[in-house]
Amino acid sequence: MPATITKSYQEAMMEIVANYRETMHSEASKHDMAVWAIEEGLWEAEPELAINKCANDIATAMRKSTYVNEQGTVVRSNVATRSTAVDECGKNCQETLWGDIRTADGEFIRKGLTQKHGQLGGEAYSLYVQQCSVNSNHPAFRTRPIQFSFDFTEHVESFDDDQSADPKLPR
Repeated sequence: MPATITKSYQEAMMEIVANYRETMHSEASKHDMAVWAIEEGLWEAEPELAINKCANDIATAMRKSTYVNEQGTVVRSNVATRSTAVDECGKNCQETLWGDIRTADGEFIRKGLTQKHGQLGGEAYSLYVQQCSVNSNHPAFRTRPIQFSFDFTEHVESFDDDQSADPKLPR
């Protein structure tokens, strides 16, 4: 009896993307692809979807929430940390906890900011790999490659300059 090969959710989603691109357009918004997938019967919402949608909307709101600190700087209010927890079946799983930087425990804040700093390094590396691949393999960039600096000092300073241009946000 042959083994059953089960697609991961990621693989199923990418199959929908490939089918959309073959059938419709090579470039499209995620919304257009989702509408098409639902209309074609390729995707159906699970009962847990409402909880996950609400949780994602809460996370988005927490990511965007800001306050003005004592120095007059606009600061994101919340920090997230990833940690391991035990689920209802007794298995280890990863969870994200959120805290307000004005009231959360100091070690919680340190862990969250350290993890965020590490994510920036990961994102920079991912961008570097994409840049190298595109420059090497895409004909449009072989003679005029995309070039980025991975020293983000100027970017950080330009954001700082933008804030100091506002008289109520001193540098």
